[in-house]
Amino acid sequence: MKPGKKSYSSTGIWVICYNFLPHLRYLPENIYLVGVIAGPHKPDTHHINPYIQLLVDEFKPFWSLGVLFTCTRRCHSGRTMKGLLVPLICDMLGARQVTGLPGTVNAHYFCTTCDLDVDDIDNLDMKEWVMRDAQHVRRIADLWKSARSTDDRTAIFDAFGLCWTPLLELPYWDPVKFVVIDTMHALDINLLKHHLRNLFRLSLKTKQGGDGWSAAVKVVKHHNVKPALLNHQCQRHHRRIILGADVMQEIWSDMHNTQLPSWVSSISREWSTTSELSADQTHVLCTIHLPITLIRLWHSAGKRMQSLLENFMDLVNAVRVANMRTTSPGDVKTYNTYMHRYMVGVKSLYEDKGIKPHQHAALHVGTMLEWFGPVHAHSAPYYERYINFMHCTQINQKPSKTSRSRIRLSVMLMVWT
Repeated sequence: MKPGKKSYSSTGIWVICYNFLPHLRYLPENIYLVGVIAGPHKPDTHHINPYIQLLVDEFKPFWSLGVLFTCTRRCHSGRTMKGLLVPLICDMLGARQVTGLPGTVNAHYFCTTCDLDVDDIDNLDMKEWVMRDAQHVRRIADLWKSARSTDDRTAIFDAFGLCWTPLLELPYWDPVKFVVIDTMHALDINLLKHHLRNLFRLSLKTKQGGDGWSAAVKVVKHHNVKPALLNHQCQRHHRRIILGADVMQEIWSDMHNTQLPSWVSSISREWSTTSELSADQTHVLCTIHLPITLIRLWHSAGKRMQSLLENFMDLVNAVRVANMRTTSPGDVKTYNTYMHRYMVGVKSLYEDKGIKPHQHAALHVGTMLEWFGPVHAHSAPYYERYINFMHCTQINQKPSKTSRSRIRLSVMLMVWT
């Protein structure tokens, strides 16, 4: 939430029941709002643990002995129910906070799935990535929990990048496999927007190919740079503004002439920055509108523009495969092929841009599809709708009262239905 120029961050915790069919699973009356951590900032490292502990304590009986319900719709004499708490679905920062990892994705141990060191983040050979060991995570977490002082805990956390999380009290909890890298954050918000903003360098002030060369020429003349050195550098680096004002005009024109089905999210035809677009709008823009225009403009352009187009289409194809309503081992293999080829292309086409943690995470999405199936079972848009609902609610600067009201409303919806 951003009242005025101040920024506040709140954390919401929801629980859904996977026994419901997909079309019933995310209805308001079937989602349990556990609580809201009011902020104004996100909890640091282990400070979120007391909130998670409350939820874990509720789920422990469901696994050990089961919980007896005295009467249900089908069993009037009562029945015992068992359940488990999996998986964890949130953005990368939230996943790190809940599972006891450092709160920044640029940390030494940056990945929630594998043990790749941040210094080796440019390594794209997934066969060389070693998966995190769940038993090792438990041992370090136990060591942190049993430490006698705050200094000892800090030393353990600095050395191993891990601290205790109450989720480890659940005997079945796997701190590696049960942490989902969801496609909305990994692909739509991070990867697609990153490509537009930092690789295509979207700009309405400069035409395609421009990159402030007039200012660079002045610097070269002022410092008397030798021609040989300048020619060498120019051969290594290409002009970087790719989605310039001229290309954007073509995109807007094609968007105006394109008719989409009613169930596809609409986008303002005069959008100018990625910050104006939601995750769903970014997905529609990059998988529908941009391919229409860029294929028309670049399919017969120079070799570099064709390479940029092929690289972008690898990303588009990977995103489309990842978001299909069904999946199979063949689809997982197809996704991995497209995404790996896209990453290799990024390294060769944009030499000044290194691989980022969210790009590395996208390479694990294929594993998520293999473990959890189609994305409708483990993606975050449903929760983001409720977050947006809370953002639009007038709280009169009293978030704690609002949180209690939302929880009461969640319970009442379940009772009334």
